[in-house]
Amino acid sequence: MYSMVHERSDEHNWANNRSGLGNRTGEQGKHGRGQPEDYRASAAARRCSTVQQFNRPSRSLLQENQALKEENRKLQSEIDAESMYPFRESVRWKKGEDGEDGPFCPICFAKEKMLMPLILRHRMTTPGVFSFECSQVHVPKGMGREPMYVIKESSLKQGRYTYPD
Repeated sequence: MYSMVHERSDEHNWANNRSGLGNRTGEQGKHGRGQPEDYRASAAARRCSTVQQFNRPSRSLLQENQALKEENRKLQSEIDAESMYPFRESVRWKKGEDGEDGPFCPICFAKEKMLMPLILRHRMTTPGVFSFECSQVHVPKGMGREPMYVIKESSLKQGRYTYPD
């Protein structure tokens, strides 16, 4: 930035030197303005170089801006998914016009953004409580049991899961 300001002040001094004293070397330019041709050409080259210096960072800033916009779009879609599929009672639910639908496996949703309906396993000994499990295998064989999800009957849609007493 300093060189640009310095360059302009030099050009201003040369352009205002119309007293016939000539240029720095004491010679008169081709057009008689006190500014040699090679000086004007080098000033134009310096300006072009300065413009190129400013363009390089602007290209990288443009690329960085595009990458940030893409990252922002992905994060925004994740936020939208979180609000569309709330996490309650350790499982995912899908918001709909007629209330929430579900339950869905939280592990399948977290890993693959897939809504995998949970399967009713059995009614718990506590009244109004059901046990659910996912049809997908999440724990390698011999490494433990598959997760079980306990959900209150009041959270489920009326009549969706009925279990004979």
